[in-house]
Amino acid sequence: MDEPTPAGQVDGQKRSLPKRTLLIVLAVVVAIVAVIPLVVAFTPRINALWPYGRPYYESWARDRHRATASTCLHCHLEPGLRGIVTYPMTFWGGLLSDASGDALGLPSTAFPSDRACMRSGCHTTNRLTSPSGDLRVDHGAHAEEGIRCITCHPGAGHDGADGRYMRPPMEACAECHQDEMGDCRYCHVGRSLPTEPGTP
Repeated sequence: MDEPTPAGQVDGQKRSLPKRTLLIVLAVVVAIVAVIPLVVAFTPRINALWPYGRPYYESWARDRHRATASTCLHCHLEPGLRGIVTYPMTFWGGLLSDASGDALGLPSTAFPSDRACMRSGCHTTNRLTSPSGDLRVDHGAHAEEGIRCITCHPGAGHDGADGRYMRPPMEACAECHQDEMGDCRYCHVGRSLPTEPGTP
């Protein structure tokens, strides 16, 4: 009497996927993991298709950053080879962080790095005032203290999205400058000088 063939075997030999099939599956997975983040980053309008991304697309579409940053990569990709290699991982990390309410604490591309803000043709720490000139803000001194650009400007490129702002409100300044809040002239210049302390 013939012995029954065990499950997973054919004629006494183990059945396995051919190496070629495994390589194709692996290539498809790698392509998906690497290509989807780049497609999304090169095509900002895609972000308008899903509820979480829509406010970021709409705020970027009306922001002045759009003129120099025509894709998400311009700001959200760390400059250099390291940024290109790590971008897909931080992209997926960001999605998982968003889905978990940041409970996972994964690295993310949500906020640009200071190096991205300072890339050629963009921003500099040489600025001593706000763009309008009505506030004294020594950007170099802030950078020397290790204060990241996004600490004061979390809405850079996406002003208004998710409650983020580009120009920090006075309350944000007070988090570090509480002792100076009684002296309006510490920050305010000329026409922006409030008539009463504590009023914006």
